[in-house]
Amino acid sequence: VDMSSLGKFEFCGPDACQFLELTYINTFSNLFVGRCRYGVMLRDDGMILDDGTVTKLADDRYFVTTTTAQTRHTQLHFERLLQINYPHLNVAMLPVTEQWATLAIAGPKARDVLQGLHPNFDVSNTAFPFAHYREGELDGLPVRVFRVSFSGELCFEISIGANFADILWNIVSKVGEKFDIMPYGLEALDIMRIEKGHLNIGTEIDGKTTVDDLGLSGMMKKDSFFIGKPLLDRMALQCPNRLQLIGLKSNDCSLTIPRGALIYDLSGGAKETNSIGHVTATIYSPTLNYPIALALVQGGHNRKINSSLIARSSIEEKSVVVHICSPVFFDPIGERLRV
Repeated sequence: VDMSSLGKFEFCGPDACQFLELTYINTFSNLFVGRCRYGVMLRDDGMILDDGTVTKLADDRYFVTTTTAQTRHTQLHFERLLQINYPHLNVAMLPVTEQWATLAIAGPKARDVLQGLHPNFDVSNTAFPFAHYREGELDGLPVRVFRVSFSGELCFEISIGANFADILWNIVSKVGEKFDIMPYGLEALDIMRIEKGHLNIGTEIDGKTTVDDLGLSGMMKKDSFFIGKPLLDRMALQCPNRLQLIGLKSNDCSLTIPRGALIYDLSGGAKETNSIGHVTATIYSPTLNYPIALALVQGGHNRKINSSLIARSSIEEKSVVVHICSPVFFDPIGERLRV
């Protein structure tokens, strides 16, 4: 799959790590060279702005990816912080989105394909584990390879100079023929990310959700400042009735959960007056063989697993009984992407 549209930035200088720790909720001071880490950044009001990866290339150099949809906004955000908030920091930002083309090889045979490209570095699981980065050559072409995964499968994201993108694509296609390799698009990627409970800009990260709403508060620094942290303590953001991320399974495997459906809780004789949330993403899972969905529901984290709700769409004129479950439907401990 072509991942070239992801936003890409390099931060260089002795204060690069300090700047990223001010920008993201994560800690990067303990990130070793050659390691990657999932990162989340907030707006000033405490709502999630974007997510992506941060890779440490050297002691004073970091490579950052952002979502495609938020590339422009994150660049403006970085620029404002560098020029207005923290001009005293010795750090430079270089936007490199169009410099690098990125191709991801995903699936159980991804390592076999990568090995067929004659890497000049060890690609075994021991030498190149999950959340690591390597710089070297594939078939003589200079590349950066990141072992990260949005699909939830074993995956290698290969970045190469944009002028060589078509050459790399053709080589990978040729080498992968004996493994029945094929391109996959956004719909397949969306299906896999929903099965894994991975978040998406515009659906789960909709400008109104916090790290706690989406179950990400465990990665947040507790004792040091970052953009957005002060306003996370607002009373409204501590309300237990906030819309929070949950998973849903259809009670009847023959009934798919409607797109954009409103969620109702009719337990205890309650009447259908006000919805308690909405579906953010829904599919029929080809892996699990039943319909699933992600949803933002009032007090979702405190609702009982397997309790029933109603997903109703007036547009589709459809109402489906659903059960609450974990938003990570498949491979919850991530065994497949770590093999």
